[in-house]
Formats: sequence, C-alpha cells, structure tokens
Amino acid sequence: MAACKCFSKFVFFRDFFRLSALTMTVYRRSMAGHSKWANIKFKKMHRDIARAKILGRLHKEIVAAVRESGPDPTLNGKLEHLIERAKATNMAKDKIESAIKSGVKNTGEVSHNLLIEGHGPGGCGILVDTLTSNKIRTRTEIKTLFARNGGHVGDEGSVSFMYEHKGIINIENIWVSSEIDENEDLINKAEELAIDVGAEDVQFGNTADNSRFVQFICAPSDLIQVSNELTKENSCTLLSANLEYLPQTLIELNENQLEKVHRLLERINEHEDVIKTYDNIQNYPIETYEYS
Repeated sequence: MAACKCFSKFVFFRDFFRLSALTMTVYRRSMAGHSKWANIKFKKMHRDIARAKILGRLHKEIVAAVRESGPDPTLNGKLEHLIERAKATNMAKDKIESAIKSGVKNTGEVSHNLLIEGHGPGGCGILVDTLTSNKIRTRTEIKTLFARNGGHVGDEGSVSFMYEHKGIINIENIWVSSEIDENEDLINKAEELAIDVGAEDVQFGNTADNSRFVQFICAPSDLIQVSNELTKENSCTLLSANLEYLPQTLIELNENQLEKVHRLLERINEHEDVIKTYDNIQNYPIETYEYS
C-alpha cells in the first residue's frame, strides 16, 4: 500500500481505556479508499463517563445477551464479545458471573439501547446514547433537558446523518518505536495487519503516561470479527472494543454558545440512563476532565 507521509494529530478522551481519564495523542494515517471522514480533524471527546456507568452498562448488556442467546459464550458470540470488553475494562470476574446469572434467572427489567438525536445551542448536533428499560420515559426526560437548556430533540435521522457509526478497537502496541510518526516501516506493518483483519483504518497513539497503543477502525458489523482476528489470530492484547459515533464535520460556536452547550451536556450526562454523549463542536471541551 502506498505510504502517506502526512499525519494529523488530535487529542481525545476515551471512557473505555483502562477506566481512567487518559489524554491520548493519536498520530493518524489514512488508508487508501477510506471513508469521507478520514481526513477530518478529530475533536476532543466529552468528559469520560464515570466507572459506575460503564460497568452498569456492561452488566445490563451481558444480561440482555444471555436472555437473547443463552449463557454459553462459545455459542453466543455477542456474549463472548461483551465478556472480552468487560475484562478489558477491568470488570471483576465475580461481577461478570453475576451478570450472566441474572440473565439466566430472567429477573428484573429488560434494557434496550436508545439513541436520542437533538440540536443544542448554536445548532450543534448532539447524539445521546442511552440504555433504558422504558424508552418513552427516557426520551421524554431527555427531551425536557434539551428544552430547558436551549436545545430541542429531533426525529430519528435528524442528527445521526452528521455522524458515521464505527467500531473502535484499541490494542497494546506490538511494535516499538520512539518516533511513531516518522517510522514508515512501522506504519506499513500496521496497515498490512489492518488489511489482514478487515479494518478500514489504523492509528497510533500514546496515553498521558506515554504508553503506546494502536487503534483499528472498522464497520460496526465487523467489530467482533476484527477484534477476534486481532486477539485470537494475531495474539494482540485487547485494551477496548466499542462502537462510536464520529462526526463528519465540525462547527464553531462562540463563547456564549459554548457555555450553554456545556450546561446542557452536564445535565444530560447526569441522567442515570445516559451512557455517553457525542457532539460535532470544534475544540470542545476546552478543559481537561479527570476522574475524581
């Protein structure tokens, strides 16, 4: 594959990476034929979701997967993937087993994924990823939060068209390089692996403590397959594997609009059913958020 010598750098936050607020710098290299968002300057992600929310969602998703296709991960691909994600997120073994048992007992309310689309101050597009046992209640409550903070909830497709849904897989860096943005051989090796496992793009990066990682981007439907190819066929160490919404274009807001958006997203993220929010705002947030 032809090598590209240009890299763009962006900083973002990941709620799934070792469950700590790590500032990651990623050195990005677009592969030939990559989708249209490949060269867009990525933005900082919002404040990381609290550990309890992450583990709470994993618990609910494991329960739902067991109810859907049984408790045996060898026969339930979705459950197998969720268990791998839980381990990568340092979820305790007994907590994973408890979630599986809850699914077998079929007790409690069934949770469903619900993506709520809305516009915030300045016309920014916001996606609210939720997991709820009552879609009508959650949508109504989120709609109220939008209305009270200068925004409004739209119909399905009114905002999601501004984003691309992708699988994001982080693995430990299996190549060592002190100059990852200048080592062409390293890049070529990573691209070859990306092609072999069916990924669309590959990125390099380091965390705040300078630990190296490699990120693979794929179609949502290929997330489990690419993860398995990396971990089982290529012996890579999985750090995280999640579905993310990536904005195709970014908009600029003035200081007053940013303050209003910040207040809106703060209120939304406080809701117990909200897992994560996405926006298409340039250079937001300004400050660095960390776990307390």
